Amino acid sequence: MTFTANASRAILVLLHWIVYLHDTYLSVKWLVISWILGTAYSLNEDSELVRADASKLRKKPRHLSVILQYTNTSGVEALIEDTVNVVCWSIAAGLNRLTVYERTGILKEDCDLLQKILNNRLQSYMSAEFCTEVKLYVPHTGRSIGPESGFLVSLISEEDGKETIVDLTKSFCEMSAKDQLNDQDITVEMVDSHLQKLVVPEPDLLIVTGKDSYLYGYPPWQLRVCEIYFTNKSSPLDYVSFLKGCINYSGANITLGR
Repeated sequence: MTFTANASRAILVLLHWIVYLHDTYLSVKWLVISWILGTAYSLNEDSELVRADASKLRKKPRHLSVILQYTNTSGVEALIEDTVNVVCWSIAAGLNRLTVYERTGILKEDCDLLQKILNNRLQSYMSAEFCTEVKLYVPHTGRSIGPESGFLVSLISEEDGKETIVDLTKSFCEMSAKDQLNDQDITVEMVDSHLQKLVVPEPDLLIVTGKDSYLYGYPPWQLRVCEIYFTNKSSPLDYVSFLKGCINYSGANITLGR
């Protein structure tokens, strides 16, 4: 009996150490990969590295969304820099569209400046063969800047979440009071359709910056089947976190150097 108990205890201890070593291996692996990628990217400022990394993904998110953080310490300049970087990476990776969420809405206050910085950066970042312009779109006001054929970047904030639901509810009530809409016509599908049109379609992948696993008021109806990746790091959003999010979405096993 004692032998059996000791054997069971030994097996449990062995299993514990196997799990511990496996987790440690994965952690060290990601640290090494992060260091290699960070070093490689810092030495390669053009878009070729991003395009090469993206080519190894089994699938890519057509629509990427990111939650960026604004702080008084870093200022709006850092927020714009984060936005410009993720736009460049998204275009180089061959994604179709990007939605940038910043809770306060300060990013939407000077779209003309953001558009100018984006176009200037893209001209130097992308090769002539792949260079494209950007179309900025603010769903809450309906304002857009840039060519229709440009890479679509939507800017949303907290007001596009709860406030949009409140505004839509008021609109339905007013239409119902004027006999323009029957109560029976208000369905989940109808509400969902209106919300999608008022804000943006649901993204395939959402990358969340910040140390906490928190969504900062992001529109909840946009997250039903969306893959969410938390960087668990403070701003800024770096390329390694961008790539990790895409790898998680893809489910691909990427071997560096091949």
